[in-house]
Amino acid sequence: MWNAKPGMQVVCIKEFDNSLVSKNTFKILPAVNQILTIRKVFSKESVTGSDLLGDASCFLVFHEIQNPKIPYEGKYHEACFNSDLFRPVKKTDISSLIAIAQNPKKSIKGPKDIKRKKLVDA
Repeated sequence: MWNAKPGMQVVCIKEFDNSLVSKNTFKILPAVNQILTIRKVFSKESVTGSDLLGDASCFLVFHEIQNPKIPYEGKYHEACFNSDLFRPVKKTDISSLIAIAQNPKKSIKGPKDIKRKKLVDA
């Protein structure tokens, strides 16, 4: 499992059931492949009382999605999302591929001990 932190970018990996959208809970749901920035992380112990939450390691709210606050145990809380429905965004360094694309005629040097053999017609 991954360690969720505020400011971390995650991607939604599972489609949400539209029946969750109602006047009292979620107004906006994440879409599959949508990248979101974590605003706040709630521990599993701090979010209880709903069968919709499932068995998550933690729960998340995002900068890009703000749902209405709902009453729970005498206080109002924003509806949050099960962390198991997201994964961290993986950053990929493609600078070497960009350099090759910009100058395709430049040869790429490998280890010095690699020698090329000529193919000889039999």
